[in-house]
Formats: sequence, C-alpha cells, structure tokens
Amino acid sequence: MTANIGELKLDTIHHMDINDGLKLIPDNSIDLIIADPPYGINYRSGSRKRKFTAIRNDNIIMADWLADAYRVLKDGGAFYCWTRWDVYAKWYNRIAHHQELHRLAKERGRNG
Repeated sequence: MTANIGELKLDTIHHMDINDGLKLIPDNSIDLIIADPPYGINYRSGSRKRKFTAIRNDNIIMADWLADAYRVLKDGGAFYCWTRWDVYAKWYNRIAHHQELHRLAKERGRNG
C-alpha cells in the first residue's frame, strides 16, 4: 500500500505545474524542498551545432510558488534553490522576502 501526502501519492513523480502541486500538499508536511526553477535569464543552449529553443518562461524570475513552498515546509525543514551567479541576488531577495513573511505569520499564530 502506498502512502499519500495530502492528495499526492508518495514515491511517485507527479508531472504538473508547481503552483498546482503545492496546493495539494498540507501545511507543515515537507522536510526538504529542492528546487531548480528557470533562472530568469532567457537561456538558450549555444554549445552544440544544433541550437535548442529558449526555455519557455525563462525571461522572468518566476517566484510565485515560494509562498506555498514555505507553507508546506515543516518548522526546521530545509529549502535549497539552485540558481546562477548573475541572478543570485534576485532569487535571494525573493526567497528572503517569503521566508520573512512566513516567520511573521507564524508569530501571529497563522500558518504562513
């Protein structure tokens, strides 16, 4: 028998938008989040003879999922997010902002 977390089956790859998937997960239920989102650099591979098309939606920093990421992360849980050196500051500021909002909501007795 396979266990579930919220509406999602554990030990399964769920191919879906992160915004939809996170909404199916209960508050304070995840120990570790590892993310490698599009960096917001409009990347297109140029290292091969055959050029690939640009990564879709990689022209902006898409951080709208961070609020739900902090909502599902357990107290004391860990969050790792990969990015590139040239957009690190933008990602850092967005992550720090959501982390602070989450902390303030917890202090006020609400789930962040």
